[in-house]
Amino acid sequence: MSDFLENDICDIVQDILPLYHDGVCSEKSRILVEKHVKTCPKCGDLLRKLETADADEAKLIEERQHVLAHHEKQEKTLAMKIGMIIAALLLLPIIIMLLVTLSGGTDFRSDVVLISSMLLVAGLTVVPLISKQNRFAKMIIVSTLALLLVIFTTQQLFYHGSILEFFEIAFSVVFGLSIPFFPVILFDSSLPEGFQNKKGLITMIWDTVWFFLMMFTFGIAYPGALHDLIVVGSFGISLVWLIFLIVRYLPKHPLMKAGGVLLVIDAWFWLGIRQNWLTFEVGSYSGKILVAIYTTLALFGILLFIIGCIRSKMYPDYFKDKE
Repeated sequence: MSDFLENDICDIVQDILPLYHDGVCSEKSRILVEKHVKTCPKCGDLLRKLETADADEAKLIEERQHVLAHHEKQEKTLAMKIGMIIAALLLLPIIIMLLVTLSGGTDFRSDVVLISSMLLVAGLTVVPLISKQNRFAKMIIVSTLALLLVIFTTQQLFYHGSILEFFEIAFSVVFGLSIPFFPVILFDSSLPEGFQNKKGLITMIWDTVWFFLMMFTFGIAYPGALHDLIVVGSFGISLVWLIFLIVRYLPKHPLMKAGGVLLVIDAWFWLGIRQNWLTFEVGSYSGKILVAIYTTLALFGILLFIIGCIRSKMYPDYFKDKE
């Protein structure tokens, strides 16, 4: 009977040893295990094996992290060396052109444009290789600045354009590149905690600023069109802002958001046609087609909004955390 009880206790202790080792067993179980392993060599050995296995696993993890860190360091070093070699190769044509210019073989203007072009190539190739963090962001920024330098040198040295014309092109280029690339750059960037959830809003503000800078420079170049550019431009950008605010910040069911977007587009389209900011000409049927468009958008918008309201009442906790 004594042997049976001893074996029974060993089985119980061995069952709860993993829980004891992880520190998740009850207080009574902990006391039982500690008392038993002092008098039972078999259970004591099992406990020591568990502790040894943890130590070995921790050592393996540490060694693996060390190997990965060493491999990553080697890759970065290799990338930096390749970047430096490419940079040196890009300097060769610049040096050759400068030597030819000094000997009177070419015009210095060609050298300036060539250097600017080489900077653009370097921004696309060398910068990502030698950068340790935010490679894509640095590549886009440096390449954009180099592209603007190419435009400036070409326009000023060969076409004798005005500074205003350069800004027209520059603002247009920055605005055009910002639309696809700025969200990616912002996503990879580390912002202060208060701005982490506002990357979409920051992107909208950034694009809007460059859009109006572009419109303003066009308006200065063509004073008669300044009013139309600002008014129509504001009208166009307002639709983008309204859709963004509805989709991003309206704490409602997705179908209600979709219905709201359709209704906003419908009202925006109607106002644009009424104010002659938008044109729609399809022969003699333009009026009927417009009525059909207005009606279709309004009906679909209202339908989606109603369905969204019904579903939100059926599942009241769906967006509880956003309200």
